[in-house]
Amino acid sequence: MTIKLADDLGLETGLPIKDVLRFRYSWKTDCHAVLYMEGYIHRDDTTDLLYTYDSRLRLWTTREGEQQTLFFGVIVHIEIKMEGSLRYITLKAMSASCLLDRKLSSCSFQNVEKTYGEIVREAAESEGGRVIRDRKADRAIGTPVIRYEETVWQFARRLAGRSGTCILPDVTTGRPDFWFGMRKGRVVPAPPEEQYTVDITPIGKGKGIRYQTEARIPYRLGDIVSYLDQPLTITEIKGCYERGEMVFQYGMEEQGSRRIGQLESPHRAGLGLWGIVREVKGEMLKIALDIDDGKETGDYLYPWQPETGNALYAMPEPGARVLLYFYDAGQKNGAVIHCMNKETQVSYKDRALDIADGNQLRLWKDEVRLDRGGGHSLSVGDERIAARTKLGVEISAGGYVFLRGRKIRMTTPEELVISQA
Repeated sequence: MTIKLADDLGLETGLPIKDVLRFRYSWKTDCHAVLYMEGYIHRDDTTDLLYTYDSRLRLWTTREGEQQTLFFGVIVHIEIKMEGSLRYITLKAMSASCLLDRKLSSCSFQNVEKTYGEIVREAAESEGGRVIRDRKADRAIGTPVIRYEETVWQFARRLAGRSGTCILPDVTTGRPDFWFGMRKGRVVPAPPEEQYTVDITPIGKGKGIRYQTEARIPYRLGDIVSYLDQPLTITEIKGCYERGEMVFQYGMEEQGSRRIGQLESPHRAGLGLWGIVREVKGEMLKIALDIDDGKETGDYLYPWQPETGNALYAMPEPGARVLLYFYDAGQKNGAVIHCMNKETQVSYKDRALDIADGNQLRLWKDEVRLDRGGGHSLSVGDERIAARTKLGVEISAGGYVFLRGRKIRMTTPEELVISQA
């Protein structure tokens, strides 16, 4: 249904709203746009409001005979109270970008020639979203990027901070779309200069000048206005409607003044991801990770750095299961440190070398053991020393030989000869 709020202002919604008392909305960088509205619906209306969750709500104004959308989003919360013969309703709506901020997922992007914007676009399209990216400001990732238990929106915000830009939700299409990088707006008429206020305030990591003004003309994020012959970019919009009057407040910054810092990664150092080795080059490995369902997502090679060092460790072969470990937060500085079955309980510190002829060397946590052909062995442990052989035992030394212990047992099929040289 369509409700006319003023001569040039209208509302479209599936809710049975009788009257709108007031509303306010906010649209700014790196956040979903949000709208709060208060009004009345008929007391005897039988509409099941449960089914209005995620339904669309659109605000529009008419400028020079054409409709211009101010806010187009989805309803995410409703509260109703009885007031006489009417029901008082308060609702909250958000830009449709919030639909990309619900599902946690994991995957990797190991093609380091791709750009941040291309990766974010792939992630958004996998869940029905669309991305408009600033190609000039976009750049290649350089190292693999891991999305681990993040929503598309969280992932996009993190990558925008890493690449030194921002994201903006779309409020005009009603779809889960957003910009990666500041929207390229148009140059618009500026409000009178006496309406501006100026604040020196933190912008990103540094201090900058932030301008504010009020007007009754609707603009959009990314539009350019001029103040004292200085071009300013609109980075925040607040709209307020009450008693039939609509007023807009605009926050603006000088072009190029924004210093965007990286968002703190939600994942600390120490993240480990299992995968399958696909290719080996020298001491480097290409891995297909389990979070990608075993599919290759690029040709990046990770170093082989087992915690125990490379002694007695050959390079993992294609098809082997390995653990990719990240030494830093944000899935940076990764290396392969384990090559073993993740289901076993064997300590990675227990190393072994098996030779095709049956000879073996075991370097275990509490014992060192040598085996030859399966019939001869010598082991040195924390509590005992043992030597076994199918043949005779000969001890030869250039100095003294001592056998010391509570019990020493020697067995021989024929005779034992102890002689003094």
